[in-house]
Amino acid sequence: MTSKVAAFVAGFLIIGAMTANAQVFQAGKFLVDRTVPTYSLDQGNGDRSVTVEITFETPFNERPIVALSVTNLDISKDTNSRYDVKTISVSRDGFVIQVRTWSDTKIHSLGGSWIAYASK
Repeated sequence: MTSKVAAFVAGFLIIGAMTANAQVFQAGKFLVDRTVPTYSLDQGNGDRSVTVEITFETPFNERPIVALSVTNLDISKDTNSRYDVKTISVSRDGFVIQVRTWSDTKIHSLGGSWIAYASK
């Protein structure tokens, strides 16, 4: 077998294996700031949180796994930086992101990216 034929066959097998184990992905961005009606992360003291609902463009066939990353943070320089970002209520149709802070931290805005994936 020539090296070109061998490379073609190897590439074909790899593509076939990737297709057999294909996963479905969707991704997007989120931002919480004063435009969110219940936003209070820049006011007061104590435990405060805000949620934002994400609806998938196309529902998944099964409940996906969702990963988040924080990509921007506008926070007061006068206090410590304290925040927690997590997903809650993940379903085939979407999920909810919760952003939380506590004590005297003042968050003016927080944004990030998300990716959801599931097998077929």
